[in-house]
Amino acid sequence: MFVRTLDQVFEVGFRLLLWIVYLYLDQQTPYIRHIEEEELWYYRYPSITSIIPLAYLYIIMVGIPFSIYATHFLFSKKETIVTDIRNQFFGISLAYGINAFLTVILKLIVGRPRPNFFLRCFPDGVGTQVEDCTGDYGGQMDARKSFPSAHASFLFTGMVYVTCYIFHEFDFSQPFFARGVLFFSGINTATCRCDAFFKSDVIGGALIGTGIALFVFYHYQDRCPEKEQKYQESIRQLADLNK
Repeated sequence: MFVRTLDQVFEVGFRLLLWIVYLYLDQQTPYIRHIEEEELWYYRYPSITSIIPLAYLYIIMVGIPFSIYATHFLFSKKETIVTDIRNQFFGISLAYGINAFLTVILKLIVGRPRPNFFLRCFPDGVGTQVEDCTGDYGGQMDARKSFPSAHASFLFTGMVYVTCYIFHEFDFSQPFFARGVLFFSGINTATCRCDAFFKSDVIGGALIGTGIALFVFYHYQDRCPEKEQKYQESIRQLADLNK
């Protein structure tokens, strides 16, 4: 019992550490790419209000998985449902933490300017030397963190993870439609941010999020109660044979 409690404390602590490191790194200066004057046209996209604000992103990230897990918990008749849901919360929170850490590291290393970098550098639309930017410093630095898209990576992490969970736990008469709704909602929400990212930023974020979600989900599936029970039974059988 003590070992299990200690393991859970470590699980929570590791996730908190990932988010603390993420928040710290997110405030750091990215790699400063030199931009030639003839390249500036590439970053002259207008700055417009986000279709999916950051607050909504967090609501989607937390709200959709929580709603699905809560519904499954209330209506499931499985004896191991509490352990299942606990493992799923540990799993998706780890996936989000790893994604946050990896995404911010890549943003700092790559330092790719956003499509609206020019107007963040020169809010009045006049200027050619990016070393002499007149815009807000924080806005300039954020404008150098285009790749990969954090919106896409976080959404695909959550939606792919939950879609895998639905594939594993539920049975539908029309599986592709029913199980694919969350996955394609992630695509739709991510593409709503294409004004702030290049297409390659969104694709890169989607691939990162998908890879992390699949890796973590199947790691935690190996720890499901049924497999643990079979493992313990096999250990007991081996012990009996050696007596």
